[in-house]
Amino acid sequence: MNSRLVFFSRLSRLATFSRALVAGFVLLNAAVLALSLLTIERNRNEHRDRARVATQNLAQLLEISLDASLQRADLTLLTVRDEIERQIEEGGIDNRTLSDYLARTLSHQVDIDSLQVVDANGNVAKAIGQSTLVLDSVSDRDFFTKLRDGSQAGIAFSRTQFGKASEEMGIVIARGMERRSGGFAGVVFAVLTPDRLHKSFSGLELGSSGLVAIRGLDLGLLVRHPRLAASDTGSDPKSISAAFRQALFVNAEFGTFTSKNGFDGIERTNTYRKLAGYPYYVIVGLSTDDYLLGWRRESLTVLALAGCFALATFVLSEQLRRLWTRREAAIAMLAKQEAKLRKLVEWAPDALVITDSDGRIVMVNQRTESMFGYSRQEMVGRSVGILLPERFRGGHADLLRRFSTQPETRKMGVGREVSALSKDGREFPVNISLSPIDTDEGMLITADIRDMRGISR
Repeated sequence: MNSRLVFFSRLSRLATFSRALVAGFVLLNAAVLALSLLTIERNRNEHRDRARVATQNLAQLLEISLDASLQRADLTLLTVRDEIERQIEEGGIDNRTLSDYLARTLSHQVDIDSLQVVDANGNVAKAIGQSTLVLDSVSDRDFFTKLRDGSQAGIAFSRTQFGKASEEMGIVIARGMERRSGGFAGVVFAVLTPDRLHKSFSGLELGSSGLVAIRGLDLGLLVRHPRLAASDTGSDPKSISAAFRQALFVNAEFGTFTSKNGFDGIERTNTYRKLAGYPYYVIVGLSTDDYLLGWRRESLTVLALAGCFALATFVLSEQLRRLWTRREAAIAMLAKQEAKLRKLVEWAPDALVITDSDGRIVMVNQRTESMFGYSRQEMVGRSVGILLPERFRGGHADLLRRFSTQPETRKMGVGREVSALSKDGREFPVNISLSPIDTDEGMLITADIRDMRGISR
């Protein structure tokens, strides 16, 4: 084959191998990257699901806790109301006795900050506790007018500004009083301040940016833990996200949604629950940045492993490419040497006949064709005996067997005449030298045949 064609053929094979190697590298790493991204996404969803469950559990726990606090506060109001109504019926309220009674009652109450008594005109008759409303009259307050004008013995809820942040509201729970003879006798009410509510929230594991909030049925913000920054207190306390509104539209009792908070711009997963029997919502939110922190670390680990795998496969691919290049270079060198050898054999001045150990012709050169009159196709594959006269063929077979067992460069017929036989049957004198060649397929024998015609002896 033309050496230039061999060169381009090997170059084409190297390019094909390189393309296949690159394609394999890309496909393998694409598959690993896809699995890594799938794992990362699945882990992200798992962290989100755990956050949803956590907010749902915390919201349910807070609902139960706040509901129990309001029930205990209401039970306290009922007890105080009964005591005041009893004193009224027995001739009037004894301020000292009432004060002592209120103090004893409040000392056993951990849920409320103060107890206050208001007469039928809305004037504050008695107030005891740490966070009382500093007012002489509550006649214009909604809880008072509701109990006065409505169900006098019923219950009313309200809010009043009490917190350190200007938007925080305390919770007021009130019970109306009435005379046994009939008629409105006033109101007894308790106050739960934001400070007390903050204390009950402070033990919750909310992360660095979690929150707990209490809102009224009108969605007005009463308490938010942690408290709002001073720069946020001017925001509309009734402002809620579209996601919250959508969730309330679907289910007004409870639900979970994810949105950015309108006060601080932090995205959270939130769960809200409406208290049964009380006009309040409790809301618990966990920051996306907080609960995805572990996921981000896991993702970096997964991506780092994928990067290490890509680097390892790149190094391995590069090593394979280099090995293949060296192999092709070695094959090309061998092919080049073989071509040189064939050229030397082809243009040698003597006839060169290469046979296997059984005497079968494997290769001949151009001089052999001209010397014996056979074409190359006629000689290859046949016994070398066709080139010898009949009388030498048996001895030549014995010589090949001995040569195969003890191969060495030697001359045939030393001290006697050796003849060869051409295709047309003419004999002519020759000088023959034998040389062994070791190959992977076995030993080959090279016969160097020199035509002795015209050479003086």
